[in-house]
Amino acid sequence: MIKIEVGLEEIINILYEDGYFALAHGTGRNGDGKDIIKSIFEKGLRTKDNSLYYTTIGLDKLNVDNLKTKLDNWPHLNSERIILIRIPLEYINIYGDSADLDGEKYGAFMVSRQEGNKEVNYLNPKFILGSYDRETKLVTLNPTFEKELSEETKEELAHNYKKVLEKFKARIERQSEALKTISKVTDSDTLHDGLVFDYDPSKEDINDFMNRN
Repeated sequence: MIKIEVGLEEIINILYEDGYFALAHGTGRNGDGKDIIKSIFEKGLRTKDNSLYYTTIGLDKLNVDNLKTKLDNWPHLNSERIILIRIPLEYINIYGDSADLDGEKYGAFMVSRQEGNKEVNYLNPKFILGSYDRETKLVTLNPTFEKELSEETKEELAHNYKKVLEKFKARIERQSEALKTISKVTDSDTLHDGLVFDYDPSKEDINDFMNRN
């Protein structure tokens, strides 16, 4: 991998380009930052709980000096390198779960990989601009990053965005059915048999009740 390093002033306009949302993720706390960065550039950024919300922090639109100050004082446990991310706004599901539950909001930008018996979402490296080094104050550019989205990437985004909306729609429909059931119970004079609690505080200790099989 050819290593190209530039100052923040050379990439700030790309990071904050109109129509995009900038985020960042801190890493390299255990002295193995270079290997991690190489892996992230090639394979993508592994998300926590399949959620970009729990993996990154949004970057307000700042000037170079203020951005440098923010990155140099990154809140995530002494991170030595900060991954800089840029995603197109039009493929964010603004109606999705705010915490990006199972990639419901930012899923269009994810690549799903099977790890053991579960699927794990990785942020596609095409949206990773580079990595800021707090020691050198330089950004190592990611050769996989697409400043201009290719037609192939746009097709992938459109396909994934549709899947995200379908997932969101299915969850809302499930919630709607649950609300209907709850409404029937609350509108009735008697509780639905399936929702009646059998705990009577006068007959049983609460700890015994909670520990029942």
